Amino acid sequence: MEEWQKQTPEWEDCQEDICHPKDKLFPIRVPLVPGQGEDTLGYLLVGPRPDGSVISHDEQKAMKEVAEPIARAIRNVIRRVAYERRLESLIESSARRLDELEARINGPSMAAVPSSRSA
Repeated sequence: MEEWQKQTPEWEDCQEDICHPKDKLFPIRVPLVPGQGEDTLGYLLVGPRPDGSVISHDEQKAMKEVAEPIARAIRNVIRRVAYERRLESLIESSARRLDELEARINGPSMAAVPSSRSA
């Protein structure tokens, strides 16, 4: 996508106007911003129809209207995945610490027995 952005005319103007007829690959670019003052997460890129025309102004308006809810959904998924990764890491760390404590308590003869938590 970065290469396409470099070759695409007027990419920086995307926030103001979503239709760029000079761009033959993706003439419609709708920024995905979850809320006012938040960073752009990405873009909905819409190519031309098979006949080469772009979507109508009403369809462009509809794309703008759905962009924010789509961006919020994407942001929520990103946050949830990050949270789940932190939680998995915490669980793995706690399991290792518990295994170490059990090994100290039970002595060296039990240390070789795998924990039921690691399964």
